[in-house]
Amino acid sequence: MLAGNLQMFFDTDEQVHQKFSVLAGMARIWDVVRRTKVQLDRLRQLSLRLSIKCHGLIAENQAIVYALRTQGSKLGTSTFQRHATGIFETVEKLQSANPNYFTL
Repeated sequence: MLAGNLQMFFDTDEQVHQKFSVLAGMARIWDVVRRTKVQLDRLRQLSLRLSIKCHGLIAENQAIVYALRTQGSKLGTSTFQRHATGIFETVEKLQSANPNYFTL
C-alpha cells in the first residue's frame, strides 16, 4: 500500500511541477526539463519516504502557485528558491542513510 502511495505522490509531484511551468508562461520548457532531470528523479525517488511526510512541501507548492497566479515575483522567486534548494538538505540526509548510493 505504501509503495502505491509513494508512486502516486511522485506522479502528482511531477504534475505539479509541470503546472508550475504552465503558470509561469513557459509550458514548453517542461519537455526540456523532463528530459534532463534523470539524476534529480533518482534523488526524488530515494527521498519519497521523507517527502511524503513533509507537510511543508504542500505549503511551498501552494505559495508558488499563488505567486505565479498573482504575478508576485518576489514572493514567487524566494519561495521557489527555497523549494529548489531544499534538495541539498535532502541529499545530505540520503548520503548519511545510504552512503553506498553516492560513491564514485
